[in-house]
Amino acid sequence: MSAIPSASTAIDRKLHRIVLESSASFASMMELAGEIRKNQHREFSYLREGKRLYSSPGAIQSYVSYARALGLLDENLDAARPKAEVRSLESFQQWLSNSVLDYLRSRNCDIQQIEGAVQTLLTSNPPVLPTQERVRSQFSSPPSAMFFRFSLATLALLRPAVLQTKARKTILMPGVFEE
Repeated sequence: MSAIPSASTAIDRKLHRIVLESSASFASMMELAGEIRKNQHREFSYLREGKRLYSSPGAIQSYVSYARALGLLDENLDAARPKAEVRSLESFQQWLSNSVLDYLRSRNCDIQQIEGAVQTLLTSNPPVLPTQERVRSQFSSPPSAMFFRFSLATLALLRPAVLQTKARKTILMPGVFEE
């Protein structure tokens, strides 16, 4: 199986870059994030008014923290697997998607529970849109809103047969469908 195509700034590429740059020599997640920012890696870049800009260390640190929560980084901020095993994007994507599924399962909101929460919201009277935050609110101890969003984005990218996220213009009418 080949690597799943993704944009250079997609979440899988960001997390891959973090794992590749990780090292026990960093004293903190912010220090690792600062180093990634300093090196101006494309994964953490964006275009604004035709100019390439780079994410702040604070923004990068949120991804470093997520990589740590998933177990991609160990307690010393080094890769949790030998880098040679995950240097290829294909190998990394497989590890990442499995890690996200394990992470959600450990937070008592695995794919089947997410599906159940979506069904509950859609079958309520009136039906309620299953937004990420509404689905997340159905769980007793879910991941943070940011980590839940990152997890859904990762699964939608790497396992689209399991989960998809879409943004659509929706018509809402009071009493017919709740936001």
